[in-house]
Amino acid sequence: MAKKYLTRRQLQERYGDKSHMFIEDLLRKDATFPRPIKPGGSESSHRLWDEEELQNWERTRVSGSRVPRMVKTVDGTSVPLAEIVSMDDGGPMERVVATLKSGEKVKLQAKSLSEVTAA
Repeated sequence: MAKKYLTRRQLQERYGDKSHMFIEDLLRKDATFPRPIKPGGSESSHRLWDEEELQNWERTRVSGSRVPRMVKTVDGTSVPLAEIVSMDDGGPMERVVATLKSGEKVKLQAKSLSEVTAA
């Protein structure tokens, strides 16, 4: 499977429609936050983030906190965010589908990835 990369704008949306300075602050203040690549080399101002690295960073942040963050499924149960290994945005009218460490797929109440990561 090919790697998936996110633009800065997609990253802002992923974290709850934050400003570009939110991303810059993460880069400056959090040494563990994934570093972007510049596909056009150092001459390019366009930066991309590896989605898998972001997911790993998110899991590390959640597992390092005192209270595990939970997300709700469509059937009303809660799943620890740290148990989710990947999420797929189902489209404008669909729910987010999460794959758990066990391999089980569950539908979340969230309708976008940014709703999940901002919870």
